[in-house]
Amino acid sequence: MTIAAPAANGASTSRPAAPRTNQRPSTALELIRRDEGMPAPHPASEPLAAGFTAEQVAALAAPLDRAKVKQREQGRSRVSYLEGWQVIAETNRIFGFDGWQRQTTSIHCVSQAERSIGAGNRPGWGVTYIARVRVTVAVHGGAPLIREGSGAGHGIDVDLGQAHESALKKAETDAM
Repeated sequence: MTIAAPAANGASTSRPAAPRTNQRPSTALELIRRDEGMPAPHPASEPLAAGFTAEQVAALAAPLDRAKVKQREQGRSRVSYLEGWQVIAETNRIFGFDGWQRQTTSIHCVSQAERSIGAGNRPGWGVTYIARVRVTVAVHGGAPLIREGSGAGHGIDVDLGQAHESALKKAETDAM
């Protein structure tokens, strides 16, 4: 078998192909890399320089599944978001359930006030929390990757405890 590849001047050159064992045929990209002396990509399970496998890098770089992106009205605009449980599920899928951790580093109630709720103007509560969360991802052979974020959450309920619970959980999820 002979492989034809374009030379630097645009002409075509031919060379004998290396003998093969029973393995899948090389892709066009692999052939081009081999002809240009470029290193082959790492196998999916082998860590890259940043400490992530090629499979993890590909999963992180892949476009979001638009079916998973939700939208809601916020103020006078529409915002897109991923639900918290989905973010956790994807993180578990990419890094493993024990390959990352989330830590709430601070949380503060910044507002608690009585307010009317719904069309019936029932008496209730409005509560707002802000949170700071640190996400740490284990990196093969290196220091962990750490990212922090801040978020806010609002809870409205006739029960003050339920309003606090809702606001607190929303703030932590938003920060993550």
